[in-house]
Amino acid sequence: MTSKKIITSLMVASASVMLVAPMVVKAESGTSDASVSIKEGTTPGPSGAISFVDVTTSAKINFADTTLTGALLTANEKTAGTARIKLTDTRENLTAGKDGTYTVQVKDVTPTTTANGFLKNGLSLKLASANVSGKGTHTHNAPTVGTGSQLVFSGKYETGVKEKEVTLNPTLTIPATLNTSGEYSAKLEWTLTPEI
Repeated sequence: MTSKKIITSLMVASASVMLVAPMVVKAESGTSDASVSIKEGTTPGPSGAISFVDVTTSAKINFADTTLTGALLTANEKTAGTARIKLTDTRENLTAGKDGTYTVQVKDVTPTTTANGFLKNGLSLKLASANVSGKGTHTHNAPTVGTGSQLVFSGKYETGVKEKEVTLNPTLTIPATLNTSGEYSAKLEWTLTPEI
């Protein structure tokens, strides 16, 4: 009889283990917010500018010393290619339909009281500007500088070309009638006009 009790006890223990194995899992739910701000698309407006780079120094013209002979003379630049107009073009997002054109003009603004002025003494300053490789493409004029504004060259915005430059290639015609030696000079006014 003792053996029956032991067998019953084992069966109860075994049945208890089987009841614990299955587990009940409950589903959970929650909420969160999502948001976005949507604005009407716009194209960035024009920015930047085009300007001279140290025109006082870079456009200074020095002619080689010349000796009067009683004949018509031409003086060339002391060091060829030195006198230049340099520009910086940082413009971006130009207005639709605009090419970003610009002009550079020059005039002689030497006071009439200057005794040794070019114009007062019949000296004729001519410019024959030319492109500098890699520094922009320009359309050139060949003005004789006077008291009225003269077009020297024109250009337009070029993607990736921020530093623009042209050589002025000046010559000075000295009339045969000039018979007084000395230092002659002119004060030049340069005007850069970008497209509006």
